[in-house]
Amino acid sequence: MRSLPITARWLGQIHLGDDDAPTTRAIRDEAAYDALITTLPTHRIQQRQPAPRSTDPLRARPPIDFGRDMLIVITRGDSMDPPTLAAVIDAGDHVLVRYAATPPPPAARCYGIGGYAAALVPRVAGPLVARAARTIVDAADVPAAVGELVTLRGPLHATRRPTLLGVDVDDRGAEGGLVEATGWLEREDVRQDELDAQLAAHGQFAHRGAGTFYRLVAVEGGQLASPRAAY
Repeated sequence: MRSLPITARWLGQIHLGDDDAPTTRAIRDEAAYDALITTLPTHRIQQRQPAPRSTDPLRARPPIDFGRDMLIVITRGDSMDPPTLAAVIDAGDHVLVRYAATPPPPAARCYGIGGYAAALVPRVAGPLVARAARTIVDAADVPAAVGELVTLRGPLHATRRPTLLGVDVDDRGAEGGLVEATGWLEREDVRQDELDAQLAAHGQFAHRGAGTFYRLVAVEGGQLASPRAAY
């Protein structure tokens, strides 16, 4: 297996049928691309009318070289919030799409309108297989999920190092109460001898001591994942 680099991303709202379940598709030619563009709303979805024109950049139909690249699109119909498209993996006989579509807020939505996320990746052959993020609500289940795409749900402990189910997260935008965060779960083991060596080399610095620690890395990598209100 190899992870395909995502060179561009788009997200927004999309016209859908009656099915609320997440769906995935691979856009590999101009005809399929044109068909996708026609399903994107021409105006912003809002109650106040007249609504302004949509600012979705994918409606401008950015050029794609389908001899080299393809567009992976995942949609959801139970919410206008776009799903999270985390990774596209060439698995040899199929293309694995990792995504998360957390429960929608308890608010009215426009019938037939959902959310989409699209990613531009190198073109490969094969059918798509979509796998949703695992949802974890108990800290006891965290160790077995290391290396996986997960959604953590629970109370945010906004201490010096904010944690969610004992996992380090970013606390920007979080307001307490029940929250959720999606990302790649990583583990770090700190041995006492390694810590002693660092203290000897660099002097005293803030640390948590020896032990096993977990962190949730944002889908696009680098930073810790940020919690949001959970419903």
